[in-house]
Amino acid sequence: MAIGLTACAHEEPFQNQNPGLDSTFGRGPDRQLTFNPAADVRPAWLSDGSALIYTYEGISGSVRDRCLASLPPSGGTRRELPCAASQLSQDSVDAFSEAAPGPGGKLLFTRESSLPGDINPRQGALELGTVNQPGSATTVLTFPYTASNGHIHSGISHIRWLSPTRAIYLASTVTYPRPCGPCEADTVYTGLELVELDLSGPTPTIQPVPGTDSASSVDVGSSANEIFFTRNGDTRVYQMDLTSGGIIVAHDFGAGGIVRDVAFFGNQLYAVVGGLVVYTVDPALGPSQLDHGGKLYIADLVNGTDSWRIVDSRVFRRPVISPLRNRMVAESFALTIIGCGQGCADTVVSRSADLWLLDLP
Repeated sequence: MAIGLTACAHEEPFQNQNPGLDSTFGRGPDRQLTFNPAADVRPAWLSDGSALIYTYEGISGSVRDRCLASLPPSGGTRRELPCAASQLSQDSVDAFSEAAPGPGGKLLFTRESSLPGDINPRQGALELGTVNQPGSATTVLTFPYTASNGHIHSGISHIRWLSPTRAIYLASTVTYPRPCGPCEADTVYTGLELVELDLSGPTPTIQPVPGTDSASSVDVGSSANEIFFTRNGDTRVYQMDLTSGGIIVAHDFGAGGIVRDVAFFGNQLYAVVGGLVVYTVDPALGPSQLDHGGKLYIADLVNGTDSWRIVDSRVFRRPVISPLRNRMVAESFALTIIGCGQGCADTVVSRSADLWLLDLP
């Protein structure tokens, strides 16, 4: 899942031959933004809300890359961003993901490379570039790496800017289990802890955040030193003061199920809750959280209530709220219920994902 899909035009600079559309065909409070037979994932908003950046898979070519693209805030024509630096990468699989636009046009994102047929990437890096020129980025750090506390971080996700020189991200362990002997290997990211990144000096530095063990997502609160995060297998969202290290429970979704992919908005928390998620502790692989999506919930931090957004026959992941606070975009997967005998039904999740736009009240 982490590395799949089509080759972009590696050697060709971007040229916008067609101004295209600046809105989606759909209308209404919940509508589909992209229509990709493969997958469109990991959305993020530009800091002024003028566009989205996300990762898309192509559907042609022998080398199947994942590339970055931008999209108007209401949907429309995809603008492809550079996917690889040179022709030397033509025989490799490149995956650009986890785009995090920041202050002053900065852009943090991950890049992983492998050869066709590899199960896991041969190398990965966190890159720092600009929204206008992501192809000219510099490497902040490479992964896997061993953190100062001895933990091995093999994945990076949920990157959030705290200030023009500070960011925070989720460090994960990545495993590749097979449901059966001949089955295709899956890619499972399980959060380990949060890490603070400091870009203020000549050399970037990283520091695991104490008290965030087993974290599964993070978002920034109302100030640069306030964060909200979730934990594997947990129904609670935690609020933390990075200065003091103090942690409190911001909200407990209880019977709703495991919570992840938290997004903060005013006095409200949006999150993915329940659905197709399983947390286990494997004797060989250790803790593992397999997540195929869930329901979009909203929690009111003032009165402590929560409810879920009804969108039939779909599950969601990775919601992000526009800086204009009027809409949210998330990955969405279609569900199909199939019979498997008398009194038996199975739920099948589509392997393709599209971005959905939801208006906020």
